[in-house]
Amino acid sequence: MPTPLKSLGPPVIGRGIQFGFRAESGVSPTQRNNRIITRDYEMRVEDQAEYIVALENPTTLDPVFTNAVIVAQSVREKAGDNTVCYLRRVFAEVPQEWDEFIDRVETFPGVALSALYAPAEFYFRNSQTTLRSRCRLNRRYSLGHPEAILEHKKFQAFDADGVATSVINDYTTPSADEYIAMVYGRNELVMWSVPRKWMGDIYVLETLYAQAK
Repeated sequence: MPTPLKSLGPPVIGRGIQFGFRAESGVSPTQRNNRIITRDYEMRVEDQAEYIVALENPTTLDPVFTNAVIVAQSVREKAGDNTVCYLRRVFAEVPQEWDEFIDRVETFPGVALSALYAPAEFYFRNSQTTLRSRCRLNRRYSLGHPEAILEHKKFQAFDADGVATSVINDYTTPSADEYIAMVYGRNELVMWSVPRKWMGDIYVLETLYAQAK
């Protein structure tokens, strides 16, 4: 039987996400699910195999904050004693979903002059163009491989034959009048959506939305 781990004092608790002034969330900026907990232990060298755990599909939880899973671990020797070593475990809570609002330049489809709806103030153009827009960067977190995270499809217009097109007209999907209504309604378009590893087996799906232009 392995010797129980010996704690080397209270944990160090930090924040996984540092919120700036542009961050908005459904909870306070401290976020209940935003803790990173680091714990140091002493253990016998011969017990390493018992206490080094898998970081993929983790089952090891923080002993106090039981919604935090292990995301990192390391072992170092104890000076002057080759029978004992130190184990550091880092636990993280799965953060809550949050948004960051930014102004940035994005590429929008061309919009040909419509025979159905052509407001004088609308910016019609015959090709794709880059315009500054109010954007929302959404971050959604999950525990597990990114295959389990549903990506949002990038906005794409299609012509009458179902072929992707970069210029919207009266016969595309959406049609010119529908797209103009999206612009005036300040509808958001998905510009890109990418999953990536955050910590350990926690992944984040980052999706950028831009107000239609």
